[in-house]
Amino acid sequence: MKNNDPFMPWNDPMKKDDPFAPHNGFDKDDPFKPWNDPFGQISDLTREEKREYGIRERYIPEHYYNDDGDGI
Repeated sequence: MKNNDPFMPWNDPMKKDDPFAPHNGFDKDDPFKPWNDPFGQISDLTREEKREYGIRERYIPEHYYNDDGDGI
């Protein structure tokens, strides 16, 4: 079953038919990808997929992390 949420990037009219978009690539039929999951979200995309859709990841400077790598 497909994710038809109009606010998701794979349903954007400009990207929907783009042959280079992730949802039209090698993983287009992968049931674990968010565009094939009715409840899939942008957060389920890989870093590369987000970049291909033009979604910027939240940048957290390294000085915001403590010695354990956890956020302060």
